[in-house]
Amino acid sequence: MAIVDSYAVNYTKKYVTVPPVLVHASYEGKTLTMMDTVETLASDVGATLYMFRPPKGARWNGMGFLATDALGAGRTCAVGIAGTTDKFLAATDHSAAARTELGKIATIASLMYEFDGATDVIVTTAGDAITGDETVTLMMQFVVA
Repeated sequence: MAIVDSYAVNYTKKYVTVPPVLVHASYEGKTLTMMDTVETLASDVGATLYMFRPPKGARWNGMGFLATDALGAGRTCAVGIAGTTDKFLAATDHSAAARTELGKIATIASLMYEFDGATDVIVTTAGDAITGDETVTLMMQFVVA
């Protein structure tokens, strides 16, 4: 079998297609890092933690992490948006103190998701009760124009 050259979508637009297609500047723009921390309250049921709202046009570049204190036996956390609570991180075990890399677990469909300036990034918890005040920290990086 012969080796075949393959080109990425935007590489093709800019350098292979004649004439080239202009690619939006945000595809090669700057990186915006957003990070925030919530002190969760003890709860018997799942909680929704509103972490931050990326600006319009920001696209998630696949980088980030979720770090928590020990939330209690059977407690999971997911990262997403309203309507798709596991868009960036499916429910993962955070019963013990944990740090989960988002990009390693995220689906390919969530990479370069473009925000509209009105959508919040949320962390949802599920499982057994959170036994006390615990810290949840989320960091995500976005590409912006």
